[in-house]
Amino acid sequence: MRQSPTVGVTTRSRAVLLSPASPSEERKMQGSRMPGKKKRKASSRESEDDNNSEKRTKAADKDREDEELATAADKDNEEPATAADKDREDEELATVADKDNEELATAADQDLENEASKTVVDEPAASSSYTACSAISSPIRCPCLPLVVIRRSSDGTEINDPNINPDVLEAYFEEEEKYCSKLERERKLLTLSQEPPRTCLSSQNLLSVREFATDMTLQVAKSVIGLLSFIDGKLLAHATGFFVKWDGERKVGKLLTSAHIICSKYPSIHDSSGTREYATDAQVKIRLSHKISVDGKLLFYHEYYNIAVFEVSLEQQQPPKLLCLDGDMKYGEEVFVLGRNERFFLNIDHSRVQFMGPGIFEPNYYMYVSCRVSKCGAGGPVVNFGGKVVGMADPTLRPAFIPISVLLRCIPRLCLGLKFSSIKFLEASHREQIIDIFKIDKGLIVKQVSEGSVAEKVGIRTGDIIKCLNGEHVSTTVDLENQLLRICEDHFNKGNGLGSKVDIIFDIFSIRKELHLTKKLTVNVSDGAEVIKTGAYLVSARKGLSTYSSSGDLS
Repeated sequence: MRQSPTVGVTTRSRAVLLSPASPSEERKMQGSRMPGKKKRKASSRESEDDNNSEKRTKAADKDREDEELATAADKDNEEPATAADKDREDEELATVADKDNEELATAADQDLENEASKTVVDEPAASSSYTACSAISSPIRCPCLPLVVIRRSSDGTEINDPNINPDVLEAYFEEEEKYCSKLERERKLLTLSQEPPRTCLSSQNLLSVREFATDMTLQVAKSVIGLLSFIDGKLLAHATGFFVKWDGERKVGKLLTSAHIICSKYPSIHDSSGTREYATDAQVKIRLSHKISVDGKLLFYHEYYNIAVFEVSLEQQQPPKLLCLDGDMKYGEEVFVLGRNERFFLNIDHSRVQFMGPGIFEPNYYMYVSCRVSKCGAGGPVVNFGGKVVGMADPTLRPAFIPISVLLRCIPRLCLGLKFSSIKFLEASHREQIIDIFKIDKGLIVKQVSEGSVAEKVGIRTGDIIKCLNGEHVSTTVDLENQLLRICEDHFNKGNGLGSKVDIIFDIFSIRKELHLTKKLTVNVSDGAEVIKTGAYLVSARKGLSTYSSSGDLS
């Protein structure tokens, strides 16, 4: 729109300057030459012409003013139209940007899916959301409604116009859905993830040693791996394990874990003749990290100790970290129990070695902790504050672990057919009574004798006290287990094998006769699970005799 020139003249003067000369003006210029009457007539005509000219000039000025008002109105209309065009252009640019961002996000998701498809393990893995993406991420912006403040309340609160364009509202909900999707993808980033479980290290009880304990357990965790077993493609079990040997020439590592990983059937604790069943042909996957899984080969498993050893080829991976072992452990000592859950996250629990012995349905070699041991944590290392392995976790009715002193001698053992409890774990008042009456302050109390066993045949009964084995004092079931393993080692070193027999000497105190006796037992060397059979007999009615007798022979 053209601008009006402002050279110091008014609109009226511009009209005069721009309009052609009128006849009256021409006659004014000639009037000075007109004489007498002609001049008066001419003057009269000139006055009339002047009036007419003035009327025309006013009309022209009014028309020009109307034109200027119309032009100004056109300008005002043009400005909102221009603003609307600008808003439309901004909206189109934003739409293109959102489309580009959506394409980038789609490309990023596709990269994640492609990377996740390379994972060896068939189950969903947390690692798929941690894979690097090559696409450029766009900044996340929160969509907002274009609200209009119509007034303020008495306390200054803004009150918005409730009438919102339905099209704008629909577009807002679409953008909000995209925004939420972006946030969800962002939360899967490893640095922002809330998925890893909390560990005991965040407890206030460990605040004074948290930094040290965290560094120590993370060093141990480098050797802690996860295991999964499958039968015909169906998941059988999860477990944890740790490396115990490395062959640098063959690039092969050996790892120790719980035989729970291949156990397909567990007997009832009340089934005295029942044993576990193991699927030795199960496919076992070894998870070395969140992204790397390899096949494991079963080398050995032991029914009695419920352990298994696997071999794994690590040609493409770094050699595993081997952990230090410590067989010198004390009751009450603080330990950490490490394990891997189904998604390979590290579980860490803190506990103390409990001052207690195994029950009659539990193996003699068990020791106990107060923290929970999950089935996924079966086979995980139990470490002390020095970072040394003192045992291997085993899920039972009570949280238990197998001491490393037993694991280091995981060989065929001597089957005694006996179950014990330790005088050491009795209440102080109970121990004092035994010491006062029988003058015995340590030993194992016989809790159960297997029907038909050698021990039963030589006269060992429940309640008797085992003081020594081959001349060495025994105070706990773990001590007994270690002594039996040492005897087996010496026996094998002499060229003997499975199924052979070994003579052992027990110094016992017969509680019924109150006598100190020596009993010789000739027992078998076996690598099978020891089953304690409970004696029983059938009762039948006989004439003249009651089917129940209040007296019983305890001899």
